[in-house]
Amino acid sequence: MININSLNLMYYNWWKNIDKTIFLLIIFLFSLGLFFSLVSTSLIASDKLDTNNYFFFFKHLTYIFIGFATLVFFSSLSEKNLFIISIYLFFVTLFLLFLVPIFGTEVKGSKRWLNFFFFLNFNQLNY
Repeated sequence: MININSLNLMYYNWWKNIDKTIFLLIIFLFSLGLFFSLVSTSLIASDKLDTNNYFFFFKHLTYIFIGFATLVFFSSLSEKNLFIISIYLFFVTLFLLFLVPIFGTEVKGSKRWLNFFFFLNFNQLNY
């Protein structure tokens, strides 16, 4: 069981070891992108796609949460663990890259994406 003191110590160690300037710039860019996705939400696009008016805002907010969780996860790893994970991620993404010409979805004569059922396919959006 994790108690409050160990969570505070974990947070303190994380906050002590990150570059605060870059972290605050990332938060600023997240906020700026969220603001622009809110003010530029087009009623015409949402009507055309048959979604609510703030669809793109909530979608962007979801990706910000995923990005922030990824940022906190990778910044809390030790340098040794980060190096090991990066090697595995490199080979997984290299393998997926080699699969694109074989199993990729063809759009306008070229294969650019792997069709995963849990990811949004950008090539199937109708604007």
